[in-house]
Amino acid sequence: MMLTNGKETEYLLKSISQRLSGREDCKDVSYNVVINETGVHMDPIVYVYPNCHQRKESDKVDIVTFIQEYRAVGTNLNDLVFGSYEYTLIEDGKKRKWRKLNEA
Repeated sequence: MMLTNGKETEYLLKSISQRLSGREDCKDVSYNVVINETGVHMDPIVYVYPNCHQRKESDKVDIVTFIQEYRAVGTNLNDLVFGSYEYTLIEDGKKRKWRKLNEA
């Protein structure tokens, strides 16, 4: 998958929110993602199962690792736009959206 830097970053962030969208424990939770030279870091850390066949507790991986290994294959850190991003409620209070906070 060859995308421009902004598209790779957008794909990573949207993949995180899409994967967590149906979870009751993630409802109304604001996610903060920082992308910098040391990697991609998310707060709060959320763990997911890789697929419906691997459902043991030991199979769980954090959502950032899951997206990077299973969805964004071939993407490396140099393909992403560094900065801080927040997934939070927009003005109407019913929908959430990713927004860039500042440079990392």
